Amino acid sequence: MPKSWPLPVIATARDPKEGGLNNLSLLQRQQLLESALPWASIIDIELQNAKKFSATIARAREVQHSIIFSHHDFQKTPSLAALQELVTRAHDLGATVFKVATMTSSEEELERLLEFQQLAHPLPVAAMGMGPLGKKSRQQLAKLGTKLLYGYLYEPLSHAPTSMQYSARELAILAKQP
Repeated sequence: MPKSWPLPVIATARDPKEGGLNNLSLLQRQQLLESALPWASIIDIELQNAKKFSATIARAREVQHSIIFSHHDFQKTPSLAALQELVTRAHDLGATVFKVATMTSSEEELERLLEFQQLAHPLPVAAMGMGPLGKKSRQQLAKLGTKLLYGYLYEPLSHAPTSMQYSARELAILAKQP
């Protein structure tokens, strides 16, 4: 792997419970993230596993990497109170950014996610919807200042419906629109 990239690289080894592929064990995921520290500039760890990755997080901070604590809910968009608890916990554990991806199956869930993005938070928030209203959520959240947008480079993941996510090319075009 190159020692540096022209753009920041986010390294993650997602927990299978939060959408990770290949059913990797905790130890395998820790090893993958450790091996990414020389070339990645940001690491993304599930909020629920932050304490289990404390040594990796400490090493990432030593080399001045940003830390994203993320939460994925593949069933629903939690209540505003629950979302606020998550971002507060991420802040208290030392996250640089809090990322939340929730299922947006209804306009009500989408509105809740949009409202959450607009609230004052103790750290930057990257909210995104998945599911039937995933693309719509990403377009609207981008206009509201979500800190990250995710798009696939070549083809969407086989387990993720294409309605959830734009390609990186589509995101670049959308970013240029007013």
